Amino acid sequence: MGNEVKRWNRYSRVSLADNKTDAGGRLFLSGLGQVDLSRVHVLHSGLDTVRQLYTGTLQPDVLAEVSRIYNDGFGECLELGGHVWLLGSGGKSGYQYRLQNSDLGLIVFLKSRYVDVLQEGSHVKIECSPHWLYPRGIEAMGAELDALAKVFLTGLRPSGCAVHLCCDIQGWGPGADFLDRLVTRARRFVSHRSSKVVYVDTGEIATSYNEGQSYLLGSASSVQMAVYRKDIQAKVMDKLDFWRNIWSQACGVDFTDTLYDETMPVWRVEFRFHHSVLADFGRGAASQMEYGFTVEQERWSHITGVSGHLQGLWSYGLTNFRLELVGEGVGRYLDPVWQLLLEDIMHSAPVGDIFYKRVKKTPGVGSEKNLMLAVGNLLSLYARHGFSVDYSMQCLKGCGIYDDLYNYMNNRAHRRQEIFSESQIRQFVEKSLLVRRLLGRAA
Repeated sequence: MGNEVKRWNRYSRVSLADNKTDAGGRLFLSGLGQVDLSRVHVLHSGLDTVRQLYTGTLQPDVLAEVSRIYNDGFGECLELGGHVWLLGSGGKSGYQYRLQNSDLGLIVFLKSRYVDVLQEGSHVKIECSPHWLYPRGIEAMGAELDALAKVFLTGLRPSGCAVHLCCDIQGWGPGADFLDRLVTRARRFVSHRSSKVVYVDTGEIATSYNEGQSYLLGSASSVQMAVYRKDIQAKVMDKLDFWRNIWSQACGVDFTDTLYDETMPVWRVEFRFHHSVLADFGRGAASQMEYGFTVEQERWSHITGVSGHLQGLWSYGLTNFRLELVGEGVGRYLDPVWQLLLEDIMHSAPVGDIFYKRVKKTPGVGSEKNLMLAVGNLLSLYARHGFSVDYSMQCLKGCGIYDDLYNYMNNRAHRRQEIFSESQIRQFVEKSLLVRRLLGRAA
């Protein structure tokens, strides 16, 4: 019992007047002293990333079309499942192709490198970004993902699901002794202060800057905990406007004023569960049942089934990466903020009924050091503001550099011994706008 991790007693102003504890109070008292967390504000918590895997047999005609367009060169696009996709290499993902639409918020990884093209296998993985997840309820998520997977596979079935759970807070940050007080079984961790260090996790990035630290603990193939400055990361990823809109919806008791303060840092605590970990949970749950072994495992392989266990996964993450305080003669206590995250943050299946609005990105300023850099920056701004192809052409012609662009493309065609027409400029503009939207540079 002496080694047990204890929790603090919590109080509020009202409960103190009655000499009672309050499970929702922000004043924490224990043998270690008193901590007031009234200025710690939870801005957002929820499901942040989903990676859904499917097993089946590849549709030969779809695969042939993808292969043909991919061989045409970099930056080619195609339309499948009612959406336009930018086609690229799967890289180190274990899949041959990547179909990306950042405007929609989905990436499809296609054709496993470890299974023969004619054999049934885990040939599809769909990665879902936050702005795709937030406006959708869990049933809509599952139905849309299944429908998209059927575009690429026959006889498909869900074969795995990975999720990221997060909480964004202000008024708290990991201190210099954070790692010293963190109790975990993880053998691997990374901590940096260099502004040049970047961690990339297929759509998410955690960057350390000189004014604060970022921490990444655990293995990507198991359970990871990341603690980092989300406001800095969002700025690096050009998603700050999106997240500010989410954070500004956190309101106080009277529902009139936002809790979000743009001048203060936003720290994210995030737990990332690999699909193999969720499969282990599925086997564990099935082993405790007298029947339905296969059914229980299948539930843990699809987001609709996993969504019923998000609160348990959040508690599991906080317990396996546990921040503690130790006092001589009083024993071990959970850090008050860790206790707050464990007791107050609720993760339930998304229902898609949050207040959701689109906010235009804050306009940027482009460089005009040379012609093509200027044109590229202009097209990025046009895509950002949702300009049509016709209006973008009109703007280019009125900006003072259209004649230079015309001469540049005409001279390039002449060097290649090709016939040039002004319609090629329009084609260039149309494709450039589309690529920027699909890459997320106009989100």
